[in-house]
Amino acid sequence: MIKENMKAGGEAMKIKTKLIFSFSMATAVMIVLLGVGIYVLEKLDENVNDIVSDRYIKIKLIRDIRFDSHQMDRNTKGMLRIHNRDDLLQEISQLEEERSTVESVMVELEKLSMGERAQNDFVTLKTDYNRYIDKQNKIIQLLLADDYEAAAHLYEENTDNLQKLMTTISDSVSTYEKSMDQAFANSDYLYSLSVKIMFSMVVVGALILSCIAWWVIKEISNSLSKIIDGLAGVTYGSTVLPRIELKTRDEFGEIATAFNTMTRQLEEHAARELENDWLKTKFSEVTTLYQGVEDLQTLGQIFISNVAPIVGANLGLFYFKEECETGPCLKLLASYAYRGICSGKDSIQIGEGLVGQCAADNKIILLTQVPSDYTKIESGLGEATPLSLILLPVAFEGNVMAVIELASFEDFSDSKRQLLTRLTENLGVTLQSIAGRMRIEDLLKKAQLLTEELQTQAEELTSTNEQLAEQYRQSEQKTIELEEISAELEENARQLAASSNYKSQFLANMSHELRTPLNSMLILAKMLTDNADNNLTPKQIEFAQTIYSAGCDLLHLINEILDLSKIEHGKMEVNISEVFLDKIVRNVKQNFIPVAAQKRLDLIIKVDNDVPPVVYTDEQRLNQILSNLLSNAFKFTTHGSVTLHINCIEKEMIFSVIDTGVGIPQDKMDFIFGAFQQADGTTSRNYGGTGLGLAISKGIAALLGGQIVVDSKIGQGSTFSLYLPLRGPSDINTQNSLKNFNERRMVPEVAAVLKLPSDTETLFQGKTVLLVDDDMRNAFSLTTVLESYQMKVLYAENGREAIDTLIQNPDIDIIFMDIMMPEMDGYEAMRRIREIPKFNDIPIIALTAKAMKDDNAKCIAAGATDYITKPVDLEKLFAMIRLRLCT
Repeated sequence: MIKENMKAGGEAMKIKTKLIFSFSMATAVMIVLLGVGIYVLEKLDENVNDIVSDRYIKIKLIRDIRFDSHQMDRNTKGMLRIHNRDDLLQEISQLEEERSTVESVMVELEKLSMGERAQNDFVTLKTDYNRYIDKQNKIIQLLLADDYEAAAHLYEENTDNLQKLMTTISDSVSTYEKSMDQAFANSDYLYSLSVKIMFSMVVVGALILSCIAWWVIKEISNSLSKIIDGLAGVTYGSTVLPRIELKTRDEFGEIATAFNTMTRQLEEHAARELENDWLKTKFSEVTTLYQGVEDLQTLGQIFISNVAPIVGANLGLFYFKEECETGPCLKLLASYAYRGICSGKDSIQIGEGLVGQCAADNKIILLTQVPSDYTKIESGLGEATPLSLILLPVAFEGNVMAVIELASFEDFSDSKRQLLTRLTENLGVTLQSIAGRMRIEDLLKKAQLLTEELQTQAEELTSTNEQLAEQYRQSEQKTIELEEISAELEENARQLAASSNYKSQFLANMSHELRTPLNSMLILAKMLTDNADNNLTPKQIEFAQTIYSAGCDLLHLINEILDLSKIEHGKMEVNISEVFLDKIVRNVKQNFIPVAAQKRLDLIIKVDNDVPPVVYTDEQRLNQILSNLLSNAFKFTTHGSVTLHINCIEKEMIFSVIDTGVGIPQDKMDFIFGAFQQADGTTSRNYGGTGLGLAISKGIAALLGGQIVVDSKIGQGSTFSLYLPLRGPSDINTQNSLKNFNERRMVPEVAAVLKLPSDTETLFQGKTVLLVDDDMRNAFSLTTVLESYQMKVLYAENGREAIDTLIQNPDIDIIFMDIMMPEMDGYEAMRRIREIPKFNDIPIIALTAKAMKDDNAKCIAAGATDYITKPVDLEKLFAMIRLRLCT
């Protein structure tokens, strides 16, 4: 019962209360022990004082009386032999002093407390002493009267009195010694008793304190064990986190409650993040599949065949709006697991049935209780009625172009419906683009037929004059038709241009969506790879390196897609400047000698003697082309060598990449430079890659005024040759030259800034950074890096919060500004900050995941000091910080 009450009380008590209770009990036990000890010591002290101050002093005084009495007797005996009166008087005077001493001792002894026996002994002592003194006085009188014989006789009589006095003194001493022995015995007994009492009290106190300590430690250790078990159960990447089962109402119970609340919130956050990542990944996968598709039938089949399994649909139909005899209608373009048109219909009118109504309303229709006789989903084993049905309109600028119908045995979750909504929104742009292109092709074919007809009619006009008038009329009619076709071509070209703009905007937004999570992933993976705290195992470092490598590969793919888009839309810029060939060769060696060593291939670089040391082209783009060509060569070569041969023929510089690899079939030569295409494009191909490298290289070569020529034989290898025109300094645009000159002139200045103090922590320590970003993952990763350099980081979620934070903290040293944010984006925030006079010179570094043309210029025009794209290159970022904090 006591144990249960103690346990119940322990669960209700706070840790602070338990510790105070334990300390109070320990203090009480110590006070009791101290009180007992003081009491025993006082008793011992009283006993010792009694022995020392009473008995011992009495014995000493009595012994002093005995000694002085003997001394007086000796002096008296000595006076019997002195016959000189002066000497006698001197001896008498000395005797009087001794008497005075004895009498003072008597007085002091009388003042001390005595028992009844001691009092009787003292009375006897005093009586014997007075009797002895009386006769001694008579002896002195006889000596003064010169009656030495009578004095000697009386001295002999007084010897008995002295002996009796000594006996009385001995009896008193014996009495006091016995009393002192008894007091010593009492002291020993009291000491032994006090030791036993003290030992018992210490043992009892120790037991009490041990019980209290055991109880407190048990309560705390049990709670700590449960908390530690709960914390140890948290594993990286787990979607279900443990709970701490702790019922106590103390601080540990509060910690357990807070931990359980935190794990629940983390699980909810992780679920949302997983859902968002799933949406982005699947959206990217599907939209990538139909890049380069040029006809609606293929697009529809690719879309419905891939989307249906992703969202768990067991039946799918893709209807496309066309012009029928009775007006606009929806025709089945593609299907997934469908047995055929129901009721013999091959088209559906707008507003007819659910499909037609979806197109008419331009709204999603969702059915969660499909009737049993509605439709069947079939397989080789049987058929069953679906549970859910969803119809989604596909529109472009508010005009419905298609309807997607999906059926499933399960409900369509919110995340799946969101994915379908995003995919159909994007699909409208692609449908419009392909449909416009197909209409243009159709019109071009019609125009070609009309042109051929006109040519035929012209020949007929020359052969017969009789049909001239009729043919002239027909010619005018054809001309009118051609003008109409031309007008339609112009309209379709306008729509195609609009579709192209939508595609560019989509690529920019996709870049932002992918770069934003990629930024935090690369930063955190790089920090884990560096293992600054030395707390990771080699396996964990290897995992972090794998994550970082995969992120870099994904970033490379994003950059390739954006480069391809820039080339297709004529938005890629080239900067022509002088390029030193030895630098190009060094770059090739630095990048590909390790690759050659890894694959056990020879890397051969040959430069002909007549090749000029300097050429005028875009150094970055030249390195990009050579990197793509060499990467392809190493990819498809398993033995032998890869050679880079640089030579000149007339007015052209030739960079040839020669390999001894597998070679390219002749029937594949025509499309290896196509986007997303390879010689072996099957899912079982031996070589990876996206197929973008050669397409990008071909486009860049054209921008540089050159071309890429390929020669290959199966089993003998391939030769890719880049032909570039040889330019002189006079061929370079003056503005471009000035730009490059200024950039080269600034290099030493920047380098000088980067070399100020060698101790970068001294430069960064204590600096205040305002980080403006709506993505918590980026904010967390950048804050972690910046704080590792002992920088203070303030955070704002959008431009409006950034301005408020800056006004409240005017001592901010530098601002990192994201561009794409809700409420107020980075452009507007930078313009508002620059309107405040005291913030005109504060450094602002723009951070953005968009990497399209003019983004840099837009940021600088809005007030940015510098510009850097996501994922953030930390070395470049800290170089910018050093530059701006030192200028």
